[in-house]
Amino acid sequence: MIQAERGKEEIKTKLEWEKKALQVLNEIPSYVRTMVVEMTEDIVQKEGVNKVTHDRFVSLIKEYAPKFPVPPVDPEFGRQEPSSEPTLPDFWFQ
Repeated sequence: MIQAERGKEEIKTKLEWEKKALQVLNEIPSYVRTMVVEMTEDIVQKEGVNKVTHDRFVSLIKEYAPKFPVPPVDPEFGRQEPSSEPTLPDFWFQ
């Protein structure tokens, strides 16, 4: 099932996702997005739920996302110096 598109990249999911959860998913770098979708859906299904809600997705991000700043990757120049910016945008936790 395709839930949303980001630019030209499709986000393929097996479960239904709330619109707000998909908006958060769109902010995750494309190179890990498939893994995040699969992991999230696996956890949610094991909990006996067939829909990924915004609240549950945010709680999984808090639990599993890196707790340290991750330097951005520039496709042309590779990994850049660490920044003082947090790894995850603040709006994910509102």
